[in-house]
Amino acid sequence: MPPRAGARAGTTGVAPGPPGGGEGRGFEKGFARPGGHVLTAVIEAQDDLRGDNRASRVVSVRSAMPVLIIDGSPSSRPLAGAGDFIAIALSPPATDRGEALLAATVVAAPDISNLTDLDDYAVVVLADVPLLGASLAGKLAAFVTGGGGLLIAPGAQCRPEFYRDWRDAAGRRISPARLGQLKSVAESPARLSPATFSHPALTRIAEDPASDAGRATLTTYWQLALEGGDLDAGVVGRLDTGEPLLVERKCGKGRVLMLAGPLDVRATNLPTLNCFVPLMHETVCYLAAPGLAEPNVRLGQDVTIELPGAEKLLKLGDKLEVVLPSGARRSATVAAAGGRVVVLFRQADEPGLYRMLLPPAVAKNCAAMSPDGRGVPFVVLDSGSESTMAMLTDADLQIARRHVRSALDRERARAGKMLFRVETTGELLAAVSGGIPGRELWRMLAVALVVALLAEIALTRWIARRRHVPSAGRVEFGAADDVTSFRARERAMLAPPAEDAAWAGKR
Repeated sequence: MPPRAGARAGTTGVAPGPPGGGEGRGFEKGFARPGGHVLTAVIEAQDDLRGDNRASRVVSVRSAMPVLIIDGSPSSRPLAGAGDFIAIALSPPATDRGEALLAATVVAAPDISNLTDLDDYAVVVLADVPLLGASLAGKLAAFVTGGGGLLIAPGAQCRPEFYRDWRDAAGRRISPARLGQLKSVAESPARLSPATFSHPALTRIAEDPASDAGRATLTTYWQLALEGGDLDAGVVGRLDTGEPLLVERKCGKGRVLMLAGPLDVRATNLPTLNCFVPLMHETVCYLAAPGLAEPNVRLGQDVTIELPGAEKLLKLGDKLEVVLPSGARRSATVAAAGGRVVVLFRQADEPGLYRMLLPPAVAKNCAAMSPDGRGVPFVVLDSGSESTMAMLTDADLQIARRHVRSALDRERARAGKMLFRVETTGELLAAVSGGIPGRELWRMLAVALVVALLAEIALTRWIARRRHVPSAGRVEFGAADDVTSFRARERAMLAPPAEDAAWAGKR
């Protein structure tokens, strides 16, 4: 199905580059509706491989990024709570269309028992929360392992034993590090060290020459200690003392970031600096990324598409039609995963843009999944190696033959003949049409050469048998020899054998 023309985001020139090189170009594009939108880039050039001049990607657009902030030390005074500055940073002004890009909700720690469902949020922030009850701790652990994001900003009242022992249902740690000694260094505050920032959430403030992150100080902070042998956690930013500032852990499908201290003015001047707002935005967007549906998958990877709101409209085992980039159609199967209705597609073996078609009732309930009404889009990515027109070496061919042999269980003897090298376009066309270029001509020439050699040998032996040349006696040339005697001896030597003469007389 060829892509339908849409709104053009922009056009720019690209200079020819060396083989294998690349050049980046950026475009800005706004979307009026949430959901999966298809972006297609086209290079208008005349080359030998026009098929790779077009590439599509699907971007998941959300109406807003919902963030839950649990304030462990709320206050009735303005900007005195542990989560007040975080909420302000995550509540930017609405856009010119009246929509907020981020939506922060603050809940005081004493009221967290009223929380029943965390699935409405993309990220949860624990701002100086001492501990959580067993029920909420379990729900939050399941939220993270299912793909949610968690930011822990521990304050002075936090209970180290709770964060140390916090586990999910499978026994995996949630906190990236243990809370060690609580340090109070008001006389000599510790400073952030942007040169040590190696995390995507810190890159923006670290690389900006105008960033004031180097002026940020902490007067109260925890010494974070990683568990020995823990391969899922790591330090991604440090203080100028060399101690960890930010530690990350991957938990199932989600991520957890733990700071060394809280984000309020009682312990740090960070909320008063210009870098604070972009730091919070980058952190929240990073933590929310795993929970977003990934509509661009690798070649051969199974595709799982969740259809929220279609639980009562689809049955397990139902089939939905999927349109391939070539226009062919295959089926996807409705299944259940963690109490959710999902659709599984296991034949993503063709690079390009796919469309999963929805029944009318499902399409109405899941309108955000297909903003253009043409089906739920997803893209199977091409590795790009097919666009590299490099000749295979003999070593490459040997590797390929080994793979062919492993696949041919019943025809191992033919494995070496299933792969061959073509030199011309004609040979390539012959191979594609089912022929084996060069094989028949080679065999004919070889057979002809063998026949010619055998014929030459047979003829030589026949002539040798038919002509028996008598052995000549010693010939001496002296002064007494004359012409007449020399010619007589010559006739005697060249005369045919008696049997040949008799045969000639009979004729």
